[in-house]
Amino acid sequence: MCSNPPNVRNDPLRDWTSFIEQVCVEDVTYDDLNRLGIRAKKLKFKITEIQDFFREQYNESMISSGMDGFCDQLKKIYSVFSVAGSSRVLVDNFLCYPIDLLYDTTPNSSSVNDKVLVPETELKNPENGYNLFISEDVSHIVLQCQPPDEERLPGDPMLHQCMQTAIPGKIYLLRRAYPDSERPNLSDHIPGAVAQALAVAQRYRLDTLRFCVTTGNAWIYLVLRQDQGHTTYYVSDEYSPSSVYWDYTSGKATWEEFKRCVSDVSFRLIIWWMGLDEGNLYTLE
Repeated sequence: MCSNPPNVRNDPLRDWTSFIEQVCVEDVTYDDLNRLGIRAKKLKFKITEIQDFFREQYNESMISSGMDGFCDQLKKIYSVFSVAGSSRVLVDNFLCYPIDLLYDTTPNSSSVNDKVLVPETELKNPENGYNLFISEDVSHIVLQCQPPDEERLPGDPMLHQCMQTAIPGKIYLLRRAYPDSERPNLSDHIPGAVAQALAVAQRYRLDTLRFCVTTGNAWIYLVLRQDQGHTTYYVSDEYSPSSVYWDYTSGKATWEEFKRCVSDVSFRLIIWWMGLDEGNLYTLE
């Protein structure tokens, strides 16, 4: 058991100046984030601008044909796996899709590391004394590096060794969520993803960190920003290609609507992968 009983953390009369707890990332709650003084705001993607960006950057026929093939692959996955069983396969496929588009435009110095360890990190609100100690694996970290050190980077289990050659701003985290009876919705897993991102950002002195949380079937994109002692996380809408696919199979959606939703997820992953700043393609409000 990696956290104190829930009733201890949820006690509104608790004197937080004497409270220190080691907690699993998945057990972090919205109340924990509030007590840590972390604010939530909105992340909004600009649909038209994103579509125009990809038309300008990449060959439109390549995008179209690649997306057709990718959607056909997803159709096979949905047909073979259950919703719960498809999680890992879907995440891996969505991570692989950007490679075709990025192959000619991104230096061959990207590293996708699976299950890297975040050393124990203290999260603390100095105003009320509330502390959490976070120690957890990161499901995936994607980073673009300086000339890669082949002996150190690929598959290295320790995050700090990966980060030594990472280019600031060219990093994003992906957290896989596992819904259960207590946390059935993807949004229920946002606090854990935020706590994990904050632990990484604090340890490696990152003012801004992009990340996302996903079941493989649904996706939410986030940005963590630290400025003058204040921490804010920005949350996008939820994108669920699998829901649109099942609507398509029952006649409630078209194949083009399914492709559009898959494109939404894929293009946003590429924006995170490329480390593009807000303004033209998305806003933090």
